[in-house]
Amino acid sequence: MQVTRIQRLLPLVALVLAACSLIPAEVQRELLPSNTSYKTAEAAFQVLIERHVDKPASNVLLTGALTSVLDEAQKEGLNTGALPGEPPRFSGSTWSDFSRFTDRLDAIVKVTPNADRIKLERAAVEGMAKSMNECHTYYLDPDRAKRFNQPSPPITGIGVTINKPANDPVEIVRVIPGTPAERAGLKAGDRIMTVDGIDVKDLTTDEVAQRVRGPEGSQVVLGIQRGTQDLAFTLGKAHDTCRRQARTSSIPALLIRRAFKTVSTMCGALRRASSYCFSGLSCSWKRSGTPCRTTSSYIA
Repeated sequence: MQVTRIQRLLPLVALVLAACSLIPAEVQRELLPSNTSYKTAEAAFQVLIERHVDKPASNVLLTGALTSVLDEAQKEGLNTGALPGEPPRFSGSTWSDFSRFTDRLDAIVKVTPNADRIKLERAAVEGMAKSMNECHTYYLDPDRAKRFNQPSPPITGIGVTINKPANDPVEIVRVIPGTPAERAGLKAGDRIMTVDGIDVKDLTTDEVAQRVRGPEGSQVVLGIQRGTQDLAFTLGKAHDTCRRQARTSSIPALLIRRAFKTVSTMCGALRRASSYCFSGLSCSWKRSGTPCRTTSSYIA
């Protein structure tokens, strides 16, 4: 009796399996839960496809992912000649391409005796991020992401954000409210010419910040150029309570900085979010076919 029931069900099972094979991967993605074992790579792929402002194509992301995986696998002993068949051809169909990619990843794992699946999957995510070919989307492994999200230590200084324009002395970008700098009368646009009598016109932003900071309660004398005036200010140093806010996303270690349509809207959002603390970052990103460059600002 039991055997008869199973025999009756076999044609139905066969019909369902045949139907599934005919359903495009994009439709299956909507109808069926994901069964991939590469959940991190899948999540990274989905975030980049759906949320990145540049709207990357799946074939671009997965070509980058596969290149990075092969590089990592070769470090672990992969003989590329042992891989079956030809490399996958990505068509630009999002989830069909991802299915081809995971099939190839399975094949790489199978013929690499010492394969570390976690490393290979992380290499895939890193390859996707690099394939974007811009400096604001990148991958941090969990250890680096943890360090990245740790609060910055407190700063003992005078309470200004400083930056160095090209070929000019360091200047004050912003005076933080309620700090010694505000009480002393320093203003945005003031140029720092000396610190405790030492000429700092040619020093970097970080070097000037380090000279201005010091033990709480100690004093520093700044030589300031304000327009045509040369001024001197003596200031005490106090703890600044700013902290770098932890940055998270649906994939904690995949950072997508270009979440805004233009640099100006991103900068505006950053400034609003950092109304009390704006350090280590400035809005001078440039893209012109060359690697992006940033000019860092520091709290002193």
